[in-house]
Amino acid sequence: MAGTCRQNTFCTSIGESLQGCLCRACLHLTLRPKQELLFEQSSRQVAVITQGVVISLFLTPDGKQRCAELLKTGDLLGVDNLFHKATEQTGYMVALTDVSLCLFPVEAFQALYQQSADFSRAVLASLSARLHKSLNHLMFMQAASSEEKVSAIIDYLAAEDVDTSYLTHEDLGLIADLNRVTVTRAIKAIHTLEHQNGSA
Repeated sequence: MAGTCRQNTFCTSIGESLQGCLCRACLHLTLRPKQELLFEQSSRQVAVITQGVVISLFLTPDGKQRCAELLKTGDLLGVDNLFHKATEQTGYMVALTDVSLCLFPVEAFQALYQQSADFSRAVLASLSARLHKSLNHLMFMQAASSEEKVSAIIDYLAAEDVDTSYLTHEDLGLIADLNRVTVTRAIKAIHTLEHQNGSA
């Protein structure tokens, strides 16, 4: 984990001493683009994304997929286990890039959270930033047109070095909470507008 500690905001925020404590309980995982990883709340694990971008997904009671969040380097998963009793809620991640994860037993996080003020501040800062990002994203998505949603998602993925060429319109629709047909129409409208602006 030593190399990736210098690459993600969470690990750099806790300092080398606390990094060493975490590393001793760490299990490393890597994912290739489009690879899935099941992540159960009841598994009592916490994950740090040390490199890459993933989408977090869950299934609705009627069996439909829903995108919960776009997560990237430095984000945490499973931290609810620090504050709440584990549930049977199951979600999964899909890698959009090459992804590296560090997995920890929740007990390792709980011990450091209770013993170190610096560690607990880092966890809360990470969760606060993630909540702020999610709320801004939610408010934008509620007010934006289909074209604005698709354009914003494509721009965000490009900024995070995600190769969108392998993503289908259905994949983009899952992220933007639109159906495939709507995404196709939105992309055509975006290309038409770009062509018009380019020839103006």
